[in-house]
Amino acid sequence: MLIIAVYFFLSVIIMPQFSDLSKIYRLAAYHSGAESINARDILLLYSVMATLFSAGFWAMRRKIRRRQGWI
Repeated sequence: MLIIAVYFFLSVIIMPQFSDLSKIYRLAAYHSGAESINARDILLLYSVMATLFSAGFWAMRRKIRRRQGWI
């Protein structure tokens, strides 16, 4: 009985996610004029992402090193 309850609980959670699958497929299959992104914009995006990641990493590392007994 517990297995049946888990099955119905999961079906209530998961099944609505697939109700609009045909709409999503139609949106994905629609091909309009292809927009290309130039390499300069991609390079800028990646450099900003790397900078923000590095800043967060170093800030957390400095915070952890300040508190020696963090474990």
